[in-house]
Amino acid sequence: DVQQADVIPELIPSQQSLKIQQDLIDNLGLHGKTIIGLHPGASQAIKQWDSGKYASLIVDLEKKYENAHFLIFEGPGESEIIAYLEGELANKFPKTIIKKSLAEYIAIIGMCNVMICNDSGAAHIAAAQSIPTVIIFGNVDPKYVTPKSSKPVRVVSEELDCKPCFSSSCPLGTNECIKKVNCMDVYHSVISLLDDKKLNV
Repeated sequence: DVQQADVIPELIPSQQSLKIQQDLIDNLGLHGKTIIGLHPGASQAIKQWDSGKYASLIVDLEKKYENAHFLIFEGPGESEIIAYLEGELANKFPKTIIKKSLAEYIAIIGMCNVMICNDSGAAHIAAAQSIPTVIIFGNVDPKYVTPKSSKPVRVVSEELDCKPCFSSSCPLGTNECIKKVNCMDVYHSVISLLDDKKLNV
């Protein structure tokens, strides 16, 4: 029989990955910090949660977790999203933009206390490293594509009559599936993971 544990993918950090993590912790003074990772980009607009909502989420999380440090991951073609967030957040919040090679990107995700992202590769990388993860879904049905993990994965998704669809752009021209995702729903999913003492022993 195949047990559930047998089908959970697992990324084991290499010594090089652990060194990348330790160097970043030392360089940024992250000892004892709550490290909140966010990858706000997506490969398609239909999967892209509003950048303004990401900015609002960071503001709300910083109010609750005074010792938080935000690692904001930038993927290819996402400079506009990152520039917007940097402009909105200015120097008010302890944050670092992570624009690295794939190996470094994977290693740094592995040091987060929680990862927040759209339906993208970042979610699968985090889940495979047993990082509690919050995934924001747009047009697809999460039950078919949510990654398996040894740690909790929270899904935030709106039910619509037009879901699921597999188009790369909204056939109705509204992108309601992603636009309707509420910032507070994402916020509460994040704090449910950060405040779960069983995950932070």
